[in-house]
Amino acid sequence: MLDVAAHLGKEAMDKYDLPYGGAVLAEEKHKPLFTEIMKHPTLVTTAGGSALNTVRCANVRFLSQ
Repeated sequence: MLDVAAHLGKEAMDKYDLPYGGAVLAEEKHKPLFTEIMKHPTLVTTAGGSALNTVRCANVRFLSQ
């Protein structure tokens, strides 16, 4: 699993009808977004997936005590 993130800005949010701070199920209209993200200069990839992200959060909380 791989988490992918990029700061595309409000224009992309509006273009692809994405809610700020929310989630959507990908539809046909979102397909070009994936290409746009993968070419964007702010692209960040990290090992991820729900289980790994849960462990990371638990680890940060445990280490901060």
